[in-house]
Amino acid sequence: MTKSFLLAAALSFAVPCVSSGPAARAEEKVPAAAAPAPVYPALRTLFADLESSFRRRDRALFEKHIYEKAWRKNFAGGSGTSLKKLFRQGARKKWFLKPDLDRVERVGDKSLIVPCEVYSWTKDRSLQRVFVMLGKHEGRWVLVGGGKKHEQVLALAERFDKDEALAPPAAREQKKAEEAQPAPPPATAPAPAP
Repeated sequence: MTKSFLLAAALSFAVPCVSSGPAARAEEKVPAAAAPAPVYPALRTLFADLESSFRRRDRALFEKHIYEKAWRKNFAGGSGTSLKKLFRQGARKKWFLKPDLDRVERVGDKSLIVPCEVYSWTKDRSLQRVFVMLGKHEGRWVLVGGGKKHEQVLALAERFDKDEALAPPAAREQKKAEEAQPAPPPATAPAPAP
């Protein structure tokens, strides 16, 4: 046997070690294609400003770094929330988004997915793991949405990159169905008894 054969055989049996904590389970959902990507220097500033906005309850600073249409709407789907609710919860419950900038996933030309920890500064620990979608808007990266499920955030990133409607397909179908239904006839009062 040659050395190269033995090396190849040894590498084929190597198994990565994964811890059993909640953060490790969330990382397992990230596809292998999301391997370490180049760190975007602007993202450090963006997430530092977002952290400051949560800590100081500075809505104006938070809104400076978001996609305006996402303030009141949840574009990610069932595992996400509107950015307004995100800001209110973070400021009230004293947590912020702590990004893992080594695992940034680029989706097309205008979208990034950043795995983040929802990090409590009072408890000094991670509360859960989420995926945040950033979009290139007017020449800078802005927060568009996010959620717990990678596949929903990925779908949002793909819609944003293709300039499609941002609402999840299920929400668009429900809205169309509601609009297609005729309005119910006005309720009539019963005739008075003689």
